[in-house]
Amino acid sequence: MVGAFCQLMLVMGTFVMLMTGLLLLSESGEDMRGRGVDTYNTAVDDWNSNGRAAFASAYPVSLGPVSLAADTQGSVAQSYLASYDTDPEELLQPDPLQYVGSLSFSSELSGDDWIPGDPENPSVQLQFSVSGREATQVTVPRRFAEHQCEWIQRGKWNRQVCKWYYYVLEGVCVKLADKDGSWEPSLELESLTGKTAGFGCYMYGRPGTYTVRSTNLWGVGVYKRAEERLVAPKTVSVQVKSNADPALIVDSLTQGSYDFGPSQAAKFMWGLILTLVASAILFTMCFCLFLQYTWPQANSNQDRLKYFYRRYLRRSHLWCKRKWYNLTQSDDNAHWDDQELQSTHEDEEDSSWAGPTTGGYTLGQAPPTLHDPNSTSSV
Repeated sequence: MVGAFCQLMLVMGTFVMLMTGLLLLSESGEDMRGRGVDTYNTAVDDWNSNGRAAFASAYPVSLGPVSLAADTQGSVAQSYLASYDTDPEELLQPDPLQYVGSLSFSSELSGDDWIPGDPENPSVQLQFSVSGREATQVTVPRRFAEHQCEWIQRGKWNRQVCKWYYYVLEGVCVKLADKDGSWEPSLELESLTGKTAGFGCYMYGRPGTYTVRSTNLWGVGVYKRAEERLVAPKTVSVQVKSNADPALIVDSLTQGSYDFGPSQAAKFMWGLILTLVASAILFTMCFCLFLQYTWPQANSNQDRLKYFYRRYLRRSHLWCKRKWYNLTQSDDNAHWDDQELQSTHEDEEDSSWAGPTTGGYTLGQAPPTLHDPNSTSSV
């Protein structure tokens, strides 16, 4: 039983390996990494040459009465790229710039009176001021809840389990765009086609974060998630970024993985290796089944291989051996004739069973039919 299970797992793993290899070979015809890297490097070059200087001219930036300070420290995106990308040396390094600060509310929000299904979530209005001009007002919920369901397997049965997940605001991140000299919250990301669903910097609030959240996507709020009711903090961090910042663009280009993927050469190499290894394993298994089917009464697989050689390979082997001997023989008059070739196999051990001549299992003699006139049995 264990052996059969292991064989089944081997067959399934081999087919998965084969499909993976074929998929990598098919993807190696398109340079997806090169296209993503070129887009990112172009965005970094535009940012370093023009975008950063334009965003620096937006100073001062304030949120209500709170002034935000310029931050030129390396972003989290750059550390993620250095850690997760296949070849980070291909990527250009942007010169980071953002405006950061903190925002304090009048009080915390206790979770004791939090009703998960209440559509009226406490929200705040954020008014940004850039270069002395009032920007568009942004609304952000301080907390909200989602009812999420998932399928969980219990033995042979699956059942749907639903839970409430609670989110509380712990930060704010908004992206701005320069529109005719006026900086406004933007739905667009420079160098990318299309619009986002909100003014936030990332789809799920922060870089590299993936959840099954279905509301407040691309919102300006950065939320903490838990399965129990949380207390919404009184003070939250604030970040203001440019929509041309490469740190925002790379998150969308890599879908939060911060890896542009392997190169064409790597895909082709690994696809070829996986395909060849899987094909060799499948060929070996099929060959063993062929031997078992053709010579079922043999004592061992070693005998089956001997029978296979005698039936299919001996003639070709002898012919190649004779050709090689004639080519490498120094004496032109010396040749290895067929009789000498035949004598090389006279000492081989003969098996007691040569196997069926037509292959497959041999059935016994068929019984006489019921209406056979020559049959002596009575019904």
